[in-house]
Amino acid sequence: MSFYLWKDYLIEKALYFTDSPNMYLFFSIPNGDTVRFSLTKDTSEYSKYDEKEFIFNYIMYPIEAQGNWLKVKVVTPADYCAKVVNPRKKILWVRYLDDNGRPLVWYYTRDC
Repeated sequence: MSFYLWKDYLIEKALYFTDSPNMYLFFSIPNGDTVRFSLTKDTSEYSKYDEKEFIFNYIMYPIEAQGNWLKVKVVTPADYCAKVVNPRKKILWVRYLDDNGRPLVWYYTRDC
């Protein structure tokens, strides 16, 4: 029997925020100042759901992890499954695990 730790597994996936107090919070460094990075509003069919996860159109690509923090390349609108003209990109830090090591992010279990 084998298993994966979230801290190891999530850094291999394209990510989105879960509904948590850290949702849509970006940082300059772990535990540093917040950084304002405006995400593109989601206008897809998914935005009709009453779920906070589908308010914005973005994707986060992990770069490196430090404890509960993850350095990510944020792309808005998301270029994961679609061609996007002039997406905005920025390298930022996010809190991706809570104090108990549980994820504050999610990923699609299937590709496009």
